[in-house]
Amino acid sequence: MEVDRREVPLYGQVEANVRLQANAPEDAEFYVVLQGSSLTHVTAAKRGDDGLTLCFTVPGHSLVEVVSVTSYFYAEDQVKPCEGEASLEYLRDVAQEAAEYLSANRDQLGPQSYLEVLKRFSGAGS
Repeated sequence: MEVDRREVPLYGQVEANVRLQANAPEDAEFYVVLQGSSLTHVTAAKRGDDGLTLCFTVPGHSLVEVVSVTSYFYAEDQVKPCEGEASLEYLRDVAQEAAEYLSANRDQLGPQSYLEVLKRFSGAGS
């Protein structure tokens, strides 16, 4: 199994595709499980037109870490794993850092604070 992304932002909300190695029943429902050190996410996935690709929205995560990605299908009242396993790495990015800064400093921000935010996160604002 392969995932078309290796890195995702900590807040998730990006599309990813899993390439399956075997066919599943036509009427199967698919799920992707992302297993981290302290959290497990289960999210629904949709089969692509080629029948071997699953598309899912990567959920947000609490830690910067590599998580394992496995897919499952539900058919005929049974849950079965799809073959293979992959991994994704959750990373912090500028959007995450800016959101955390704004949240932590909301009581100190004023009308001119945008200049500090620009300087801190883009190198601009002078």
